[in-house]
Amino acid sequence: MKTVQINIRANKDIKQKAEKIFNSLGLTNSQAVNLFYNQVVLNDAIPFELKLPKSKKPNKETLQAFSDVDNNIGVTSHDSAESMFEAFGVNVKDLK
Repeated sequence: MKTVQINIRANKDIKQKAEKIFNSLGLTNSQAVNLFYNQVVLNDAIPFELKLPKSKKPNKETLQAFSDVDNNIGVTSHDSAESMFEAFGVNVKDLK
């Protein structure tokens, strides 16, 4: 099998963290990259889902829920966890 040399640039911190994981798995960097390439070929795709991270800002529903709680809208209180569960129709004795 012929091999080729690949030169890549990587973030130093990420590379070091990844190498630590590879080492704990008994892999060299070359073996890890070859595993990745093999998975790309076997799957005919990147072997993991690529997606944009979700926004860390609360959505409209969450902001509305915060506002409702702040304004005591639809908020109920209970004297005990048992009474709270009962309000939801859960018999605590059935959980034991």
